[in-house]
Amino acid sequence: MAADYYPNNNTDLHLGEPVKWYLSVTDNMGSVQLVSIRVKIRNRAIKPPDDHQALELPAPVVTEFM
Repeated sequence: MAADYYPNNNTDLHLGEPVKWYLSVTDNMGSVQLVSIRVKIRNRAIKPPDDHQALELPAPVVTEFM
């Protein structure tokens, strides 16, 4: 998660405000894996993902890496 990585530690972002986040992914599976990384951004109106029920975040995909 990209929590706590906001400009000036302020979670309120404004439309058109540039923000840079640097993400890394580590494979701890013990072998090469085919993955798809989907980047999504949610606001307070969108429910967070549910890890216990394996439900993904119901928000549009901003970008995807294969």
